[in-house]
Amino acid sequence: DSRLRFTDKEAGPRIALCLATLKTEEVKLIVFESLANDAIGLRLTAEKLHHGFGGTAASSALVLATKADKLEANERQPRLQSLQEAAAQLGFRGVVLWQNRRLGAEGEQKQVENLKAALRRVPSTKIAALEDLRSRIKAKAEELCEKQNPRVHTENISVDKEIQVAYWASKIVNVPVVRLRKDQESYEVPYITSAEMEARQTIVVPAGGLEGLFGGTQTRTVSYKFPKPEMKFKTTYRTVKLPVTEWVDQEVPFIAYRTEIRSEMQQHQVTTYLPVSQFMAEARKLVMQEIRNSLKAV
Repeated sequence: DSRLRFTDKEAGPRIALCLATLKTEEVKLIVFESLANDAIGLRLTAEKLHHGFGGTAASSALVLATKADKLEANERQPRLQSLQEAAAQLGFRGVVLWQNRRLGAEGEQKQVENLKAALRRVPSTKIAALEDLRSRIKAKAEELCEKQNPRVHTENISVDKEIQVAYWASKIVNVPVVRLRKDQESYEVPYITSAEMEARQTIVVPAGGLEGLFGGTQTRTVSYKFPKPEMKFKTTYRTVKLPVTEWVDQEVPFIAYRTEIRSEMQQHQVTTYLPVSQFMAEARKLVMQEIRNSLKAV
């Protein structure tokens, strides 16, 4: 600042404040160097750019060679060539000739268009002070976010719950079944029968003739027949019902359970915190005010 309103180091923060207000991210720079001066002060200008705007400032800056009309043609060209060489050595993007007088309206318009065309070829850059400003704003926003009071409120929230629901189901089971089957059963039946038996018996009888008259006896064998009872058995058959076990498929009911999802409304206390982004605007105001207070008054 030629009027000494602020130092070279304060230039970066001041411009960063302006860019932050305009919400501009990147800049292109123009530095002025008078051809009418005998000495070239471009090196000092480059140092000031480095301190005020960061190490990449020169690569996004054009040198505007002013007061070209103050020199004769034979003087202008050597001065301009020296300035171009110095600008290239210091990393500037080029030199644009600027004439202050004696151009006329058409010439002035052409001169402005040439400057605009040269600026379009210059890459923009983020100045270090602006990066620092954004870092400070982000840090301040995070600080405000951490200090915020939590917001607690009650909300009705739908909650899914798993419940077991009973229902009747059936399954096929192989089970034993006892059935009665008709069959013929044999058994022995007793009965009484008689058989004709012949027996012999020796008996004493009176003798015949004179012997018999005088009491004589003789033996005689006689035979006789008589019935003798006898128990016998005969086989006969009868119809009976016998139990038979069979295995059959049978549908058997049983109680089963399935899981169902039921939604119910429950009241919950919810604690919320605002994200850091909600504090960026306030943090921007605070940091920018801090920087203004730290700079010298205009």
